[in-house]
Amino acid sequence: MLETRTPTLRRRLATPAREARGVDPLDTFHRELDRLVGQLLDGDIDTAGEPAVWQPRIDVREGDDEIVVSADLPGVKPEDVDLSVRDDRLTLQGRREETRSDEGDGWHRRERVTGGFSRTIRLPFEIDADRVEAKSAEGVLEVHVPKPAAQRETDARRIPIAHGEGAAG
Repeated sequence: MLETRTPTLRRRLATPAREARGVDPLDTFHRELDRLVGQLLDGDIDTAGEPAVWQPRIDVREGDDEIVVSADLPGVKPEDVDLSVRDDRLTLQGRREETRSDEGDGWHRRERVTGGFSRTIRLPFEIDADRVEAKSAEGVLEVHVPKPAAQRETDARRIPIAHGEGAAG
C-alpha cells in the first residue's frame, strides 16, 4: 500500500519551486532518518535524562599518543558545557540558549536549533580523567585524551627471518 502511495506523495511534494532549488523533501527526510538511526546504533544518542534537542557535530582523530575529539558548539559558552568521563566513555552535555530580540515575531525563517544536547563517545580504552585536557575557541571545543601506555604506538622493531632447513612448509 505504501509503495503505491509514495510516487503520488513525491509528485505532490515536488513543486516547481522545490525542483528549482534541487531539494527533494522526501530524500532529505530519508537522509536524516538514516543519520539518526545510525547514531542510535552507534550509541551516540544518550537516551537517559533530558532528551537531546540537537546533536553537535564531532570529529574524532587518533594519533600515536592521544585521541582528539573536536565538537562544533557555536553559540555555547564553555561554562554551559559539562564534560565527563566514565570508564571508556567521554560525555559532552550542555545547552544552547535561544537568543531573543525585542523586534517581535517577524521571523521569516528559523533554522538554528536551541536547547539541550548530549554526545557520548566510546573510546577503545579506559580514560584517565586526570590527564584529559579541554579548550574552547571560536565555537569549537577540543578535547585531548591521552592514550594509556599499553595503547600507544611504539617504534616498530624489525625481526630477522632465519634461513635454514626444518622450516614448516
